[in-house]
Amino acid sequence: MVWRSVVISQPAKLKREHFSLVIEQSQSARVPFEDIAVIVLNNREITITHPVLSACAEYGIGLYSTGDNHQPNGVFLPFLSHGRATRMMRLQLKLDKPQAKRAWAEIVKSKISNQAVCLKMAFFSPPPP
Repeated sequence: MVWRSVVISQPAKLKREHFSLVIEQSQSARVPFEDIAVIVLNNREITITHPVLSACAEYGIGLYSTGDNHQPNGVFLPFLSHGRATRMMRLQLKLDKPQAKRAWAEIVKSKISNQAVCLKMAFFSPPPP
């Protein structure tokens, strides 16, 4: 089942061993490819091997890179249309203008609501004992 988002924000080497992504840092981590929905590369000192890219395509995993400002600047999507990311992209492109505007309005409402919750949590200080 695809459910994990793997975000790498420290220098690392990514390689494939059998059916898993191996992330080598000060400690190594192993994640089965079949569990990964997306990988985000958020550091300039990440090395990735061709077998990892091939596995991403094979398992339908989207891979995103970020720039110096930590905003997405590149994407690697599976070529075949059976990948989840490709399927979602096709659905989004099929939306007509009114649907897209309604969806965008809902996204903005959710972001504002979540921001309000985060601000309340950040500035809340419990009373002294």
